[in-house]
Amino acid sequence: MERKKINRFALAAFIVLLIFSFASCTKKQETKTTASSTGGSTQITIWEMNGPGRGMQELADNFNRKQSEVNVNNEFIPSHTELVQKVQVSAAANSGLPDVILVDMFYAPVINELVGLVDLNPYLASDPSISADDFYESLRKFSNINGKQISLHAQANNILLYYNKKLFRDAGLDPEKPPISWNELIQYGQRLTKPDQWGFIFDFTYNNYYEIFSWEFQVFVWQNGGEMWDNNWQPKFNTPEAVEALQFMMDIIHKYNISTLAPPDSAFDQGKAAMLLGGSWEGADHEANLGADLGAAPLPYSKIPASNTGGEHWMILPSNKAREDAGWKYVSYMLSEPSMVRICELSGMVPTRISISNSAAFQAVASKSITMRATMEIMNHSRMRAASPLYGAASEALSGPIQQAIYNRMSARDAVAAGYDAFYKVINGL
Repeated sequence: MERKKINRFALAAFIVLLIFSFASCTKKQETKTTASSTGGSTQITIWEMNGPGRGMQELADNFNRKQSEVNVNNEFIPSHTELVQKVQVSAAANSGLPDVILVDMFYAPVINELVGLVDLNPYLASDPSISADDFYESLRKFSNINGKQISLHAQANNILLYYNKKLFRDAGLDPEKPPISWNELIQYGQRLTKPDQWGFIFDFTYNNYYEIFSWEFQVFVWQNGGEMWDNNWQPKFNTPEAVEALQFMMDIIHKYNISTLAPPDSAFDQGKAAMLLGGSWEGADHEANLGADLGAAPLPYSKIPASNTGGEHWMILPSNKAREDAGWKYVSYMLSEPSMVRICELSGMVPTRISISNSAAFQAVASKSITMRATMEIMNHSRMRAASPLYGAASEALSGPIQQAIYNRMSARDAVAAGYDAFYKVINGL
C-alpha cells in the first residue's frame, strides 16, 4: 500500500516545534553540498552529533590516513536539534549541506522530507563488505520507506531493567535472577519496598520530556501483545491490550505502591530504589556508581518480550554520483567491524549488524559491561517507533493523556482513547 502523502504544513509545524526555530520552506529540492574534488581525492563533509568522546574524529582521521580516494571533513554538532536546524536552513538556502549525516533515527524521516535522501539499496547490493540482511530486521525496516532505504542504523540502545544486587540479597532475593514477568516485577517490588527504599522507579520520574512517556507506554503495549501502529503508521492501540498495559503502569505506582512519582535525586544510584526502568545509554553511570552491585536485564514482560530501540542513523544527501559514492565509502567504513566495535566500546551502545554482534572483538568488549550484555539479550525483540516525519508531534500528542493517567488524573481507558484520537489526527495531518 502506498504511503499517505505527508501534509507539508503539518510537517513544517512539526519541525518548528522540533527545533524551536522559525518555519521555512520544506519543499524537496536539488541541493548543493559542501563537498569538492581536489588533488585527486573527493572531499566530503560529515555532520555528526556523537563527537570525539565516541571516537568519531579518531575514526575519521584513520579513514583519511588509510586511503587517498576520499578525504573526510568531520564536523561535530553537539545536539540532534541543532543539527536538524542546520539542515533545514541549508536546504532552504539551497547551499551548505553536508554529504553525510549521523543523527538520531527519530529525525531520518524528517530529513528525508527536507532533502530527499539517497537510496542506499544499490550500495547494499553492490558492496561485498556489507549486506542488508546482516542488520537486525526491525532496525533496517524502520528506515525502508516505500522500498527506499533512506538510512542505516549505526549503533543501538534499548530500555532495560537495572537492579541493585545488594538490595536483592538484603531482601532474600537471588541477585542473579531478576524478575522476568509483570507478576514477578510486582512480587519483587513488594519485597524490596520499605520506608526508606522504593522497589521500582520509572525513568520518566526524572525527565518529563514528552517522548519518554510515549516511548515507555509503547513498550508495555508491545509486551502485552498489542500493536501501536500498522505499516502505514496508522494507530492501532485503542485496544484492551493497550488499556491493560497503561493500567499496569498506573498500578505499579497507585495500587501496589512499589514506586513513586517523586523519588529522591539519584535514588537508584544512591541505593534508595532497588529497580529502575532506564535506557542502556545510562549504563556507564550506573556501573560507575554501583560497580559489581549493578544488575541489568531485559524488561519483565506480560506476553511478549519487547523493548523500544533507539540510536543514530547514517544517511547520504543527494549531490552527484562521485560524492554520493564517496559518502557510501565512508558510511561502509563506519559500519565495519573495527569502527562499530570502537564506537560501542566508547559509547556503551551495541552493534546493529548481527555478524558484528557475534564477533570475538565485540564479545570481548561486551564481557566488561553488564549493560551491553543485557542490551544484546533483547535485540532480537527490538521494536521501533513510527517512521513518519510527523511521529514526533504525534508522540507528543499521545503523551499528554498518558501522563494524565500516570498521575491518576484520567482512567487508563479514557487516556488510551484520547491518545489514540490525538495521535491519529497529527499523523494524518488533520
